[in-house]
Amino acid sequence: MTTQVEQAKHGSLTDEIKAVAKRENLSVEKIRQRLIDG
Repeated sequence: MTTQVEQAKHGSLTDEIKAVAKRENLSVEKIRQRLIDG
């Protein structure tokens, strides 16, 4: 089973992250880092 963090690291959640970034007006990298940090 792949966790969301692992998926984020591999970029497979990129579209979802972009959608959140757009909604929250944050950078994709900030959101990816937030996922990785938990």
